[in-house]
Amino acid sequence: MLNSFLKLWQRLLPPPASFSPPPAPAHPTVQGHYTLPANSAELPAGLQPLFAAPYRLAPVHVFSLHDVYFTAVGVVFKNLHVFGPSLPDQRVAGLLNRSFLLKQFARLPGVHHTTQPRLVLAHDQWSQNYYHWMIDLLPRLLLLPAELRQLPLVLPSFEAGHLLPTLRALGFDNFYRLRDNEIVFAKELLLPERTAVGAFQNPELLRRVQQQLVQALCPAAGPPTRRIYASRARATKRRLLNEPALEELLRGLGFEIIAFEDMDFAAQVQLMRETQLFVGVHGANLVNILFMQPGSAVVEIMNTQLINLVYYRMASALELPYYFVPAESTRAPAAADPTGYDADQNDADVRVDVGTVAALLHRLLSAAS
Repeated sequence: MLNSFLKLWQRLLPPPASFSPPPAPAHPTVQGHYTLPANSAELPAGLQPLFAAPYRLAPVHVFSLHDVYFTAVGVVFKNLHVFGPSLPDQRVAGLLNRSFLLKQFARLPGVHHTTQPRLVLAHDQWSQNYYHWMIDLLPRLLLLPAELRQLPLVLPSFEAGHLLPTLRALGFDNFYRLRDNEIVFAKELLLPERTAVGAFQNPELLRRVQQQLVQALCPAAGPPTRRIYASRARATKRRLLNEPALEELLRGLGFEIIAFEDMDFAAQVQLMRETQLFVGVHGANLVNILFMQPGSAVVEIMNTQLINLVYYRMASALELPYYFVPAESTRAPAAADPTGYDADQNDADVRVDVGTVAALLHRLLSAAS
């Protein structure tokens, strides 16, 4: 009932003028093609066109918003209107309980009127996810010129070991810490727009993030020599059901079996700088290919019933040879389009043909010797 009432008022009220896009983009249109997988000729014919698809990312802006409110998860609003670019996806708008919009009309508990004249906000509902922090949020911050990075950056209420090191590496050291469920009124709020769309990233900004993080966190690294497999044994979804058989093969080929859950953030960065060949099942473990040295190789095991090429595109942007290994889902296909999002397939456990992995790795190691 409340949401219906608010939607009616939103139709009657014009959008606030300060929500208009700024005249000049902070980053221009980006378009092109990603480098095809190194084993693209071996992929199933139906998958090959997916890897060859071009990308085009629209120009992005830094919005300067005046006299606005924002929530602990980064939703910006004013006069019963939610500011669309503050949402990670426009579909999220339909899921919001908009009761928080009414808090702008009274000094209710949980609303804080900050004395800071200007704040920077970049996080959203998805930022607690490691991928979305590293690959969605950090590139957005690069849209800000150096002088604006001295302003207080709104820090989300959740804790994680990678937050402060990554922000400081990008030049931020002045923070405004949010509390859970807090709503803040800001006289001026700078909001860099999202630089990625779906599973596409901006290659130039991704490379700049990599360069700044590596320079700050692990500037001295020798030639990479280690072979690493990131286990998903402790995961609650997207597990590799025949992982013991795969690990037996990998150990015989000189691979280390690691769990990123056992390592602090600095140790993860150091490990990946030393990694020459990385094997992993599709999931957040592969975010750490961001720290690999150019020319080091990535082997991704992926459910062919749900094709998500986000790590393939990362590897291409970072000049990492990429190899795709298909895996069989434990769930029946729910849709004809393997690129369409399916929550059940996204969480499905998989099995991989160990012989296929063995043939690929023997070929790669023979070529490197």
